[in-house]
Amino acid sequence: MSRHRRLVRAFAVGVLAITAASCGIENDTSPRDVSPADLPDDDADAPSTVAAPAAQLRMYLLATPVGGDAEALQPVPRLVEPTPAALFAALVAGPLPGDPEGLRSAVPSGVALVTPPDARSGVITLDLSAEIDQARGPTLIEALAQIVFTMSELPSIESVLMTVEGEARDWPAGDGTLTRDPLTEFDYPALNPTSQPDYPALPAPATSTSGP
Repeated sequence: MSRHRRLVRAFAVGVLAITAASCGIENDTSPRDVSPADLPDDDADAPSTVAAPAAQLRMYLLATPVGGDAEALQPVPRLVEPTPAALFAALVAGPLPGDPEGLRSAVPSGVALVTPPDARSGVITLDLSAEIDQARGPTLIEALAQIVFTMSELPSIESVLMTVEGEARDWPAGDGTLTRDPLTEFDYPALNPTSQPDYPALPAPATSTSGP
């Protein structure tokens, strides 16, 4: 081999060596395992899932009004993620130690959402588990009222359509009539929370009726 050809060949080998070194992976003549550290990070640009910050929402429990003999719904604040699933889970959990005394829930403790809630055009669809059937008669009416009033606290929700494990169901309104239509707060007027203020209004100042 001439001296000129040896120089050309040596130059070509040197270029290949430099190129292989710059790639970060050794140039092997046979297959081998590559270290994970040498592989590109495919998840570097993947979007991260961050939960929405908690917000103070209201859920509804049952309470006996002062001076009355009939139960009504009472709003109770909860600091939860502002989603239908989180608010529903808080409702199922029922009263907490820090809540006012005398509160109870008619919603069965084992009921859950079978599929994620679906909200469209002001109507939210809740697919409930079969544990909802543990509530019957007046207790079921109370439980439905709790669910409807609680879900109506979410923005843009005006009515609630409920199914049981994917099947449509006839639900009792407050007067006992059955319907498959979405339920609203107006279907349970007897359980509607009182519209009275928390404290008595201040008396109006006395006016004098005598002449000057």
